[in-house]
Amino acid sequence: MALLLAVGASEGASDSRQVVQASEILAAIERGEPVEYNGVIVEGDLDLSERTLESVHFNNTIFHGFATFRGTNFNGDAWFIEANFSEYANFRYAEFSGGDTNFSYAVFSSGDANFPHAVFSGGDADFSNAVFSGGDADFSNAVFSGGDADFSNAVFSGSDAYFRYAVFSGGYADFSNAEFSGSDAYFRYAVFSGGDADFSNAVFSGGDADFYKAVFSGGDANFSNAVFSGGKADFASAEFSGGDANFLRAEFNWYANFNACSFEGDATFSEAVFNADSSFRWAHVEGDADFSGAKVIGYAEDLNEKQFRRYVDFREKIPASEILAKTITGEPLEYNSVIVVGSLDLSERNLGTVCFNNTIFLDSVNFQGSNFGGDSWFCGAEFSSGDADFRGAEFSGGRADFKDVEFSGGDADFEDANFPGGDANFEDAVFWDGDANFENAVFSYGDANFKDAEFSGGDANFEDAEFSGGDANFEDAEFSGGDANFENAVFSGGDAYFYGAEFSGGEADFWDAEFSGTVFIDWYLIDKQICDDVTYLYLVRNFRETGQFKSADDCYYDYRKQSMAENYPSWSTFTDFLAWITCGFGVRPSYTLYWSLSIVFFFGLAFWLGNGIYRYTPPKNKRVFEKTWTVCDVCSELLHMFMAILKGILHLPKNILITLFNLMRRKISFTTSLSLKDGLYFSSLVFVSQPPHDWRPKEGWKYAVMVEDTLGWLLLALFLVTLGNVMIR
Repeated sequence: MALLLAVGASEGASDSRQVVQASEILAAIERGEPVEYNGVIVEGDLDLSERTLESVHFNNTIFHGFATFRGTNFNGDAWFIEANFSEYANFRYAEFSGGDTNFSYAVFSSGDANFPHAVFSGGDADFSNAVFSGGDADFSNAVFSGGDADFSNAVFSGSDAYFRYAVFSGGYADFSNAEFSGSDAYFRYAVFSGGDADFSNAVFSGGDADFYKAVFSGGDANFSNAVFSGGKADFASAEFSGGDANFLRAEFNWYANFNACSFEGDATFSEAVFNADSSFRWAHVEGDADFSGAKVIGYAEDLNEKQFRRYVDFREKIPASEILAKTITGEPLEYNSVIVVGSLDLSERNLGTVCFNNTIFLDSVNFQGSNFGGDSWFCGAEFSSGDADFRGAEFSGGRADFKDVEFSGGDADFEDANFPGGDANFEDAVFWDGDANFENAVFSYGDANFKDAEFSGGDANFEDAEFSGGDANFEDAEFSGGDANFENAVFSGGDAYFYGAEFSGGEADFWDAEFSGTVFIDWYLIDKQICDDVTYLYLVRNFRETGQFKSADDCYYDYRKQSMAENYPSWSTFTDFLAWITCGFGVRPSYTLYWSLSIVFFFGLAFWLGNGIYRYTPPKNKRVFEKTWTVCDVCSELLHMFMAILKGILHLPKNILITLFNLMRRKISFTTSLSLKDGLYFSSLVFVSQPPHDWRPKEGWKYAVMVEDTLGWLLLALFLVTLGNVMIR
């Protein structure tokens, strides 16, 4: 006890500030005096709970007892600048509504700093450089609605820092350079809706950093250079909807949990360090996910899944000027898995082996007229923000490999390019945001492989291209962005594979194309094609030889339709038209079948509506009259029969029209002695053979029977010929 008194006497002797009893302050408030106690020492417990105070100034003041402001309403400024709370400080449910609240450089040294449910609605809340070293700093459910909340450079070293369910709606929340070294930092369910949330250079060294289901809706969330070294960084189900989320050069020394996070803007983790496991399961990034230069030492779960609009990227950024400098000094260009920043112009240069596998080009790329003296590797490269210009380039040194390349920033231009060094591989390449131009390109040594390539950004132009070195493989390619132009293309090196290729974006133009090998193509997958007669007939013969009979029929059908349109008007157009509608130019037996069924139904309906037939009962004991015929009698009979037939045929439409007119006049009511079933039965037998013996046509309808019978024989013969042409190869 004596030692404690001696220490207290020593401290009092060294501090010249006036000592004020807590009871004196309370009495002064009762008298209505202002609360102005700057630079004093308050002895005793000060309890101003549930009071309404105007401006309160306790700057540079030491509280040696409990400081209780529970439920207090501050109608003016509340200034506690450099105040020292040596015991418990209670501001639970306090309302700072009159002006700014300033606790900058305040020290809570020997107890909890208790601000749960406090409301800062009058202005800014300034806790910059405050030190919470005595216990918990509790701001749970606090509302910062009057202005900015400034906790920059604050030190939470006593114990836990609680900001659960806190709402920062009045302005930005500044925790830059804050230090959470006492224990866990809880921002679970916190809402940052007033502006940016700045945690740049913050250090979470005391325990976990808990941002579970936190909402950053007011602006950007900045955690650049933040260090999570005390425990796990938990951002599970957090929502970054107000702007970008920036974790540039952030350091995660424990488990980093970003499961089910929602990033409405960009998510930047470039140069971040993950020293332990991390998880991005079910995370979704609406903007770009930038992991360039990031270091992942632990296991990163689901970091490359489709929930990212663009795949996350750990590649190093290289300026285009560095690559250009290497070409001047003659150094090899080996830049695999990097990001090239800036426009890269290597036009008209002699290059050796080039390696740009899995490289992203953020700006335009120009290799126009360049000579690649070695292998050219661009596997998995992405041309994302400009045209890729390879016009007149010569790949003379070896293989040109563009497998899995993505041309998403503009046109891919290979006009007049020459591939004499080896295979040209564009398998699985994607041409998204522009035309793919291979006009006059020459593939003179090796195969040209465009298997599974996707031309969805515009036209695919292979006009006058020459495939003379080997096979041309477009198997399963998709031409959905525009026309596919192979006009005057020459396929002389081998076979041309178009199996499974889909031409859905526009016309497939093979006009004057030359094929010297076998062509494999699913003709039915081409929506609209353009070919000359020679190409059509070559393809028809090719399809038959390779057993693609359906494609052969489809190709021949398209050829005849195009020929009919080109020859209009002429006599051959009329015959072609008949061949088209009746049998599909000899390859569509279904057309003939449809016509046959239609004629049977039409005449059956006509017989029924016109009451044109009747059931015949032969008379009994009919006498037979004999007559001697002369040549004149025979000629006269034939002439009368011909005239009667002609008259009947001419009157047949008249009879049908009269029948329809009578039906309309009678409001679709009519009287008939037979059923529709009888009419169809009679019509069917007339069409396929001869009328039934027990039915007879009435006067004026027998010529209809003759016409249907003639059409039946003609169409049946045509059907059998067409069916045989299709089925018997």
